[in-house]
Amino acid sequence: MDPIRAINEKTNLALKITNAFGYNIPPPFLFGKSVVLDPQLNSSDYDKDKFDAKYGKNFESTLFLVPCTFTYVREGEKEKTEFQLPLDPLISVSGKNIIRRRYVAKSKMRGSIKETWSQDDFEITIAGLLQAEDEEKMNEYIKTIREICECKESVTIKCGILMDVFETTRIAIESYDFPFTKGIENQAFTIKAYSDDNYQLLEEK
Repeated sequence: MDPIRAINEKTNLALKITNAFGYNIPPPFLFGKSVVLDPQLNSSDYDKDKFDAKYGKNFESTLFLVPCTFTYVREGEKEKTEFQLPLDPLISVSGKNIIRRRYVAKSKMRGSIKETWSQDDFEITIAGLLQAEDEEKMNEYIKTIREICECKESVTIKCGILMDVFETTRIAIESYDFPFTKGIENQAFTIKAYSDDNYQLLEEK
């Protein structure tokens, strides 16, 4: 069997999204090309050479379908809580450099002098679909994601692509969205966040 078809049958995400939105077009939060990673692979198994050998080298994408687990502290509690999304979400990552442009007055040279100031945060979008057989379970899922997004500090995220490729294990969540989704058993969601590295602002001498 074709490997991509086998993965699609395992995840069946396209069918779930089609049923949720009621029409057979890509969801509005998708852009660019997408790569579907084998859901049986964990972060330690992900290897570009193995991936190219199995699926080919023609994948150029900004989207990844991968397992994702959040670790956070609920309000009023001290112990950390772990929550894995029930369906693997689509994750997109974009980055940029912060460049300062300076202009020389009355210069005969065209353009500006560019100074690479620093690297900006990664912009991370997590878009997925929740499914539950009853309203109580769905409300529990939505409540948990809301708790994660409204956490007063950065959230630890365990995701193979983010950890192994982008060296990101913590994110600061900027916004979240639960758009209208067809069917009470389905609920789409989108989380927008920035990578958050640990900085040692004060050093002991």
